Amino acid sequence: FVSGSLLWLPSPTFMAEEDHYDEGPEYWNKRYLKEPKPADWVAKYDALREALSPFFVGNLDMRICHLGCGNSLLAEALYDEGYHNIVNVDISEVVIEQMRVRNAEQRPGMEWQVADCKSMSSFEDGRFDLMIDKALIDTLLCEDNVPDLLSAYFKEVERVMTADGLALFISFGPPDMMLKYFSPELTTLAVEVVEVKATSTKSATGKHFVYVGRRAKDAKCEPRRHSPL
Repeated sequence: FVSGSLLWLPSPTFMAEEDHYDEGPEYWNKRYLKEPKPADWVAKYDALREALSPFFVGNLDMRICHLGCGNSLLAEALYDEGYHNIVNVDISEVVIEQMRVRNAEQRPGMEWQVADCKSMSSFEDGRFDLMIDKALIDTLLCEDNVPDLLSAYFKEVERVMTADGLALFISFGPPDMMLKYFSPELTTLAVEVVEVKATSTKSATGKHFVYVGRRAKDAKCEPRRHSPL
């Protein structure tokens, strides 16, 4: 499970060379204090909407967990479309408070919780219908001891997800680099790959990828291509 050269990750202009993600909350708290303006890694919701919409199927009561939410605007866009049962989770108490304050009046039903996504003890088993990870998995791949990190992460995702739930991992990483991380040694999820045309220069491949995880044994691991709206 050696990650090798992660050339598909954003360039240093977007992901600074001195970033130390493995420092945990301390690093992220400092970063969000320095950079409080909301920003979306990988792509904004408008670029992902067409690819993601089949997995929402208009179920406005769906219980959604946004993993490693940071100051992404994804949850705001979903809330404004009528998905009001959203819990946003991040390891940084700074960004959780920033986003809670930002949304307190306009989106009062949205929840914000400080938690490590590898250990979400405040959530009971089967709590969510849909798990969304937008570049959190990419961040974990930049840390040390990747297999153990991913194993713990996937275990928690599977635990808090309903039996027929879905987990969407939205990544810069192409399948030839990423699918090995969804191996049976690390997760019981079966994965389908959805390709999305990139709308910015942040992607080295010109594409973004959605890894759709489900417990169904017949889930396919073949890429499907979607263009953004």
